[in-house]
Amino acid sequence: MELSQEDILQIEKYWKKELDEKAIQSFEERMLSDKNFANTVDDLQTIFSGIEDYGEEEMMQKLQTWSEEERQFEKKKETKPVVKQFNLVRWVSAFAAIGLIALAALFLLPKTDADEALYASHFEPYPDLISQRGEVEKSQILNGLRLYNEGNYKAAIPILQSENNKANADPRLSMYLAISYSQVGDHKNAQHYFDKIILSESGNLEYTAHWHKGLDHLKAKDYKNAKAVFHSITQDSQNPFKQKAETILSDQLFQ
Repeated sequence: MELSQEDILQIEKYWKKELDEKAIQSFEERMLSDKNFANTVDDLQTIFSGIEDYGEEEMMQKLQTWSEEERQFEKKKETKPVVKQFNLVRWVSAFAAIGLIALAALFLLPKTDADEALYASHFEPYPDLISQRGEVEKSQILNGLRLYNEGNYKAAIPILQSENNKANADPRLSMYLAISYSQVGDHKNAQHYFDKIILSESGNLEYTAHWHKGLDHLKAKDYKNAKAVFHSITQDSQNPFKQKAETILSDQLFQ
């Protein structure tokens, strides 16, 4: 059955019990009147549950494995169907694996492409105001910021970390460090430094850290926390990122 992205999102909301009473009634009436749609809903909910238990990558690997078992079964012409336990509320035969892979790809891949595109359209590195304004003459800081400006975040991290640990360090170093950690995929350390700035600073630096905190959650595919951060930004009329947060929340990914 051909599904639109809107159909998939609605099925996901139904599974998460996020639909209101009227929407649930309409959704279930459609399932009663359309057997193919009802079967697709059942298959997608299996995928959602599998993702919740195993994660996206492992879930796809399991489906690929079961699909291969189905092909081997056809070759051997066995009489008994191969059955695997999902560790869920149901048993799923390997015969269903190929169809489930197609559905999983339909659900996972557009979402992955969408979040990466959304992130890329909003991410801009925090500008290196320190070097631009000639505020320091320390070669180590300038070297770390040079690497940061070149996008060599992995090499910049140890230098920025060392300078940031010194007494009376410029608080902006925490921002460069947080963004560097985010760009190399170390989201735990990125969140640590964003939170440090938010708790200890005020004004533009705090606002910027809050915005990048949300973007880091998005980059990590932590949509729930990303949505919560962006929503909190929209509640602050003084935050210069308010309009950007409203725009990002209007994206289908967060609907």
